[in-house]
Amino acid sequence: MWFEFFKFDLRYQLRQPLLWVTALVLGAMAFGASTSDSIQIGGAIGNVNRNAPVVIAQMLGTFSVISMFIVTIFIAGAVLRDTEIGISDMIFATPMRKHDYLIGRFLAGLLACLAIFVLISVGLMLGPLMPWVDATRVGPFSLQPYLWGFAVFVIPNLLFIGALLLLLAATTRSMMLVYVGVLAFFVLWGVAGAFTRDISNEWLAVLLDPFGIRAFGRTTRYFSAAESNAGLPAFTNFILANRLLWSTVALIFFGATLKLFTPQRAGTAKRLFGKA
Repeated sequence: MWFEFFKFDLRYQLRQPLLWVTALVLGAMAFGASTSDSIQIGGAIGNVNRNAPVVIAQMLGTFSVISMFIVTIFIAGAVLRDTEIGISDMIFATPMRKHDYLIGRFLAGLLACLAIFVLISVGLMLGPLMPWVDATRVGPFSLQPYLWGFAVFVIPNLLFIGALLLLLAATTRSMMLVYVGVLAFFVLWGVAGAFTRDISNEWLAVLLDPFGIRAFGRTTRYFSAAESNAGLPAFTNFILANRLLWSTVALIFFGATLKLFTPQRAGTAKRLFGKA
């Protein structure tokens, strides 16, 4: 039955103007950042090519951090939408399984968010082709950096963010509290980054970053311009350990949501936690 929830929710998400407005805005930001130094996403490009593999991966990683507020709408909001529009009684009165309900809606929201990153990637691809961009700062086109960025940054980060916000939405049943949780998480992430910036233990510094940005930065910090233009770092050491750790955390969060979520019908006096 999870596939039925998935199909219904994906159709609903893809018909929302907000999804495509958000995608166009972020795609335009990516386009601007890849054509001009006046717009910076995740820091200045420097003296490397505007479409250097390292630049593309870094931008996709940065946009995946920004997407935390977007995921709140398309994943966390999906769990709360039934109660808000008054159809929770009808849905939860059916012999549905909460696992099917949550998995279907989570995957639909995840795919909708990936559609946004497709348009972001299109913006990054088109930017360096513009006539006002210095041709000497544009290298040959390659699809590999985009695939690498999706595999290493976009998909794992969306899974982590989505699992965290789904857990908050399923347990608090309040969009306001979910946004409070998002802001609190960003504050803690920034504080952790400030405390670990100058510590001697590099492993601790990179493992405390759930988005993998610091692991990528530590791995590529000694790259020359030629190396940045030529390819990407190996998927080992800092990057591999960070991605495995936070992907595992995402699975734990999602498992906790499956355990704690209770299909609660409107007007009941049930607790938010308990068995379905």
